[in-house]
Amino acid sequence: MKRERLLVMVCLFALPCTQISAQGFLGKMKKVAEKVGVVEQKDEKQTEMQVEKPAVLPKQEEVATGYAVPHLTPATIWISGLAVHSDMECFSDDMLWVEDAETHLWGYINKKGERVIPCKYKGRYDQTCAFDHGYAVVTKEVNYKTRFFIIDKTGKETPLPETYSRVSDFKDGRALVRKMVNYKTSVIYIDTLGKEIYPGLARASKEYLDDSAVPRDFCDGLAAFFDAEKGLWGFYDRSGKLAITPVYKEVDDFSEGLAAVLVVDKELQKERWGFIDTAGNVMIEPAFKERPYRFSEGYVVVQTSNGLYQMIDKTGKPYGGEFNRLCPFKDGYAYARDDNRKVLLLDKDLKPVPGFSADFVMPQRDGLIELVFLEGLSAVGAGNDYRKIGGKAIIDPKGTVHIGQGKTNASIRNFFNGLAYCYARVKDDGSYVSGFVDKTGAYILAFDK
Repeated sequence: MKRERLLVMVCLFALPCTQISAQGFLGKMKKVAEKVGVVEQKDEKQTEMQVEKPAVLPKQEEVATGYAVPHLTPATIWISGLAVHSDMECFSDDMLWVEDAETHLWGYINKKGERVIPCKYKGRYDQTCAFDHGYAVVTKEVNYKTRFFIIDKTGKETPLPETYSRVSDFKDGRALVRKMVNYKTSVIYIDTLGKEIYPGLARASKEYLDDSAVPRDFCDGLAAFFDAEKGLWGFYDRSGKLAITPVYKEVDDFSEGLAAVLVVDKELQKERWGFIDTAGNVMIEPAFKERPYRFSEGYVVVQTSNGLYQMIDKTGKPYGGEFNRLCPFKDGYAYARDDNRKVLLLDKDLKPVPGFSADFVMPQRDGLIELVFLEGLSAVGAGNDYRKIGGKAIIDPKGTVHIGQGKTNASIRNFFNGLAYCYARVKDDGSYVSGFVDKTGAYILAFDK
């Protein structure tokens, strides 16, 4: 109404001080309306719908910045009464572990936001309760005792024995179990049916099994395991057969046929990292004090004796120069940081790509600086110059920003199955929304809690 009154006033002032017909008055009024940009409303219902729609300011920012920012759309699915936690921020098997805001019990929704398994389970601080190959491990109270169950995607439950005091999430169809019988604890593996597997790997546990431990991934056909009796690490194959005897203090997963292992030299009283092949043969002698990266595109990043980072090939021969920080190759490019903490984009010859400019913090994995490219994109942290990327963002291997923070002060995680967890200030009133965005920055799911 205010705008209409203003329009009438403008039109009256626009009239000459002479007599004018009603038709002429309306004609002048229409012309002035066009000048001030007033758009005719079709009906009250349409006006109400437009008011309720969230502002889509990010589209304007995209034109100015060249990248998308998180934004709500009319198609965003709002989920009421449930909360998602940022440390459990990805769908697995198209299922997401969520908490009921009133009962504080947990259940699952699908990518459509539908509650497919009711919230009736206890939260687990040590695990994400992620689905794997159609199954997940959950807990609930039964006769005042916490019991473990395997559930499928329909919610069908398979109870596990009361002697199981701890069960991990499934990883490639396997779960680690801490089993106690006659006051003796052992660590075993079970499959998705609850059946004990890999009897040759069952070990008496001399020390407490880490609550957050899960079976290690199969990489190049082998998975690492911890022998609790020896306190050392080895590898087994998919049949559960011992492939590499546990003789290492620590091991990394295999990549491109080689795995980093930590060897203890008792005589010299020192520990050094080297590399073995899938047969257990030493391919690169233990010479590195810090945990190396994994091989990628034929090379691996190691820390040199002077504390800088360099790449070596599979024979241990140095490749390229040394850097303050250096990431593995991805699609022929590698990120580095120079002595001035400036981020560089390097080509396959480890030469800086001309014209590249970025300011962000490279995330860490086990103390290593690394960009984790999943589905061709990686999340990066906030830099000092917020005018460039604007804080946390999603980039590709060439450094192109696909989703930036803009004015939303967003925190964006890595993409899994086409969606990334995002917490951003995107409401009209400036409040934050947690949920999942697609690769255009559009919220697909949004939580009101």
